Amino acid sequence: MDGEVREERPAKPGHGRIAGEVFFRIRLGLEETGRGVAGVEGGFILRRDPDRVQSPDVWFLSHERLKEVAREGFYEGAPDLAVEVVSPGEEAEGVLAKVRDYLGAGAKAVRLGYPELKAVEV
Repeated sequence: MDGEVREERPAKPGHGRIAGEVFFRIRLGLEETGRGVAGVEGGFILRRDPDRVQSPDVWFLSHERLKEVAREGFYEGAPDLAVEVVSPGEEAEGVLAKVRDYLGAGAKAVRLGYPELKAVEV
């Protein structure tokens, strides 16, 4: 993050289960439409000098966007869609900073899932 390595705790199993379910639903849609690729985790370089790398819980890249990004190492730029599953205790300030990072780097949409509230914010 801005040239500084930051350590983060691994997510709890429930977090991964929810992210997996979101990925599964997106993947089912992509099998029908063939509009791009999706994944879980994975680094996206959102800014250079200093580098800012984010790793959304789930992401989507259209085929058009996929042609523009490097295929080795981290992707350059933002995914078309970034999905973050917000963990209990995660500060709103940090979540909002991620949203700004993704949108500022060209993401078309960011979705935030709040498992405890059973809500999604777009």
